[in-house]
Amino acid sequence: MELTSSCRRALVAGLALTTALTVAGCKKEKASTAVGQTGTPGAAVDLPDNPALTYAPADTAYAFATFKPVPLDYWKRMGDAVGPFWEQIKKTTPQDDEGMRWWKAIGDEIGPSFDAKRLEELGISTSGRVVIYGLGPYPVFRMEIASGDRLFAAVQRIAEKAGHPLGAPTEKDGRRYWIIGEPDISILIVIAKGELVASFAPRATIDQKLGLMLGTEKPAKSLDMAVFRDLAKRDGFSAYGVGYAETKQIVNLVAADAPAPGLTPDCRAAIDGVTAKVPRLAFGYADIGKNEIGGGFVLELTPDVVAEVKKVATSLPGVERLVKEKPVFGMAAAFDLDQARALAPRLAGLLRDLGTRCQDSDLTDAAGEVEKAAGKPLPPFLTGLRGGTAAVFDFAMGPGGPTKIDGYAALRVGDAQALVKELATSLPPVAQLGLTPDGKAKALPAGQIPFPGHVAMVKDGLAVALGANSQAAAEGVLTEKPTPAPLLLFRYDYSRIFDVMTGVIPSMPQQEQAQMEAMRGMMKAFGMATFSISIDDRGAVTWFSIELK
Repeated sequence: MELTSSCRRALVAGLALTTALTVAGCKKEKASTAVGQTGTPGAAVDLPDNPALTYAPADTAYAFATFKPVPLDYWKRMGDAVGPFWEQIKKTTPQDDEGMRWWKAIGDEIGPSFDAKRLEELGISTSGRVVIYGLGPYPVFRMEIASGDRLFAAVQRIAEKAGHPLGAPTEKDGRRYWIIGEPDISILIVIAKGELVASFAPRATIDQKLGLMLGTEKPAKSLDMAVFRDLAKRDGFSAYGVGYAETKQIVNLVAADAPAPGLTPDCRAAIDGVTAKVPRLAFGYADIGKNEIGGGFVLELTPDVVAEVKKVATSLPGVERLVKEKPVFGMAAAFDLDQARALAPRLAGLLRDLGTRCQDSDLTDAAGEVEKAAGKPLPPFLTGLRGGTAAVFDFAMGPGGPTKIDGYAALRVGDAQALVKELATSLPPVAQLGLTPDGKAKALPAGQIPFPGHVAMVKDGLAVALGANSQAAAEGVLTEKPTPAPLLLFRYDYSRIFDVMTGVIPSMPQQEQAQMEAMRGMMKAFGMATFSISIDDRGAVTWFSIELK
């Protein structure tokens, strides 16, 4: 299928943004007890200059830069963790697989671990800084290297081993480069004395902007370091990396090559009105520690939007327990459903306005569906819903299913008795429990489930717990003091989750057993992962962290 020019532009812009976000997302965060907190906002941050930013135009739609290198010890630990799993994948992947040939060729050059001496031998600098930015919608990647000659030789060997020799490069002003691919989208690879550059764009665009991509030319005005320093201070990001994406500019780039007649002025004005409410996405990471990796995103919202969305946020009991304790898996969702429904008419109005002004029937239809859903009265048992928590603290799995469960689930509603009544219509044993809103746990009927369990109810909450301490757990989660909570919180322990599979692995086919054991070994390098989405004065904040063992 042949893509239209505008479709290609949209695809490339999306890929460019995704590239920047992915790089930003694989970073580290200083340990914090505050769920959703990004580093230390407002603190002074030392961001040394990155010389490669002089090649980035001041009006670029997106950019990401590192200002000091990630410690080599981190990469070595990751290499040691992934190594056994990678070896198993190589054994079970067909030798003629295209992607595997490239990865194997790269792996053969680097060796079994990230050794500083070996990387220097390949021309790769262990202190190299990185910049990613857009020339129009198309990404340009620049990385400092130790030696262009050594890296050139390594790249030639890798391509030869992968079955795709690059051939002789073109040379210009001391830079060797290749342009590979079709006219629609071509890949540019540049090796200079102290720099590796890569980009992809239509061949005509590469030819037109070759000097800017090679680095033989610089933009009329370069990107200002102040942009990164301001974001680092505001969001608590560090010199290990800061980035951003301007929504209005990205939308304009996507629409730039739309076939005639393109977007009408009225449609463009409607789209600009939306992007003005969501001006920018910022991303980065805080100081790298020895025991945790993580990253964060801040989707900026205008104050009026923040004020409306904040109404959805609420407090919830049980969240502090999830943060302080270490479950195998735990989650919390805290939102005021009534307030969320109150926002529906505004959302429907926005969709209808866009659909009408841009002549898009899908958007107007969606507006009608939102209004229809919001107009339906909630069943009594969902009135006043404010979210819930759930956690599993111990779990074991055998070939026949779970052999042990220790955990709880709790729901906060306006009228818990209405919820119990509704549950009793489909689960008759619920009616036999004789639950009253006194917070006292009742034992689940013996024989219904193979684990001990209790259920408790208060006026606005219901909790079910399983395991040896189920009575205390069911009562405790309902009586804890509500605390401000993220809209969404997930916590899970990588190594313990895969340990749960120990009893199941012997029943798997032999090849799958080997892969699962290799993955289980890899995951032992990681511990508790935390992911949260919250709202503050900046907008929507997403933050995650993963413990390193």
